[in-house]
Formats: sequence, structure tokens, C-alpha cells
Amino acid sequence: MSETVPNAFLLLLGQIGIFVASLFFVIPLSLVSGVIVGTSISPTTWAFLFVVAVASVMMVANIMLGWNAVRFARQELDKMGNTYSSKLFAADLLVIFIFFSMNNVIIFAVGAGLSAFDPSTLLSKVKSGIPKGTTSMTLGALILLSALYLFICKFWNSEFYQTVGIENSEAYEKKLSHVIVIQFLIGLVTLMAPEHPAWNSVVCSIWLISWIVVNFGWISAGFVE
Repeated sequence: MSETVPNAFLLLLGQIGIFVASLFFVIPLSLVSGVIVGTSISPTTWAFLFVVAVASVMMVANIMLGWNAVRFARQELDKMGNTYSSKLFAADLLVIFIFFSMNNVIIFAVGAGLSAFDPSTLLSKVKSGIPKGTTSMTLGALILLSALYLFICKFWNSEFYQTVGIENSEAYEKKLSHVIVIQFLIGLVTLMAPEHPAWNSVVCSIWLISWIVVNFGWISAGFVE
């Protein structure tokens, strides 16, 4: 049980890391070498690339922060002679499930199953263009999963505070609650609204900003060593 969560985080990091390397290496290299021409890429495809790029970077950072938070919590509990509670462990497993789900949303959006991690598959997808509706569905699903992830994190925070016997950071928890509501609402709207590249790019930017706010607060609250 003690190594289950860290190992799962490492597995997730390896999976999404392969896609990130493909995305941030193959596409720029193909543009520079002329394999694909920037002006031939539709706005919808550019918006899709922006969404998956933001989502991938956020996942990598969240996985690393999550791994560090679990490690930090265990060290603090060990110092106090307390055990890592089953509620914290269950929350960790739910977080891992959310990350795998987000990972699978990206795989499904790119297509071709696990070969979505293959650079040639991503390049072929960009050349052929992204079908209408794919970006909105992908973005909406990712944001809703992100809101659920933050909700689980809020529960984890509360359980950790109670276990170690310290007062919670009310300012951060209030900010976290606001971000969860915002992400949930824009996720629903994105799924229901007609697809438009500019709208998807704006929504993705809002999602990114909210993520930065939450994670800066998480670090400031002292969960990261």
C-alpha cells in the first residue's frame, strides 16, 4: 500500500511525458522543416493543439505536485506517529483515476488508441485536420475532470488538516472553492455551446489562469517542500 500511490504517479508521468515530448518536439520541428505549413493548419486545429498542450503541461505539473504532497504528508504523519489514513489513501486513488481519465480523453481525441503517443500519429492528425466538435468536447471534458480533481483535493486537504491537528488555510480553501465552481460552469458551457476556435482558446486560457492561481495557493499553503 505504501508504494502504490507513488508508483501510479510515476506511471502516469511516464505516459503523459511521452505525449508531451511528441507534442512539443514534433510539431515545432515539422513547422521549421516545412513538413507542415503553419498557414495550412486550420484555426480549429490550432485551438486543439493549444488545448492539448495546456492540458498536458498541467497534468505533468499536477502529477509532480501530487506525488510531492503525498510524500510530504507521509513524512509529517510519521513525525507525529500517525498513520496515513484510509480516507487519504482513497482520495489519492481517486486523483489517480482522474488523471488516467484525463490522459484517456487526450488519447481518444487524437485517435488511434495508444498510438496517439506516436509522433507520426499526432503529425498525421494535424495534417488531416481536427474534426469539428472535437476541440469543444475534449476541452469541456478535461475542465470538468479538472473541477472534480480539485474537489477531491479539497477533501484531501480537509482530511490532512484534521489528521495532523492544524487549522486549515481558510483563504486558500475559499479560493479553491471558487475555482471549482468556475471550472465546473465553463466546462458545462463549453460542452453545450457551438464550437468556435476563438472561444475554445479563451476558455482554455481561463482554465490555465485558474490552475495557476490554485497551484500558487497550494504551494503557498505549505504542501510542497
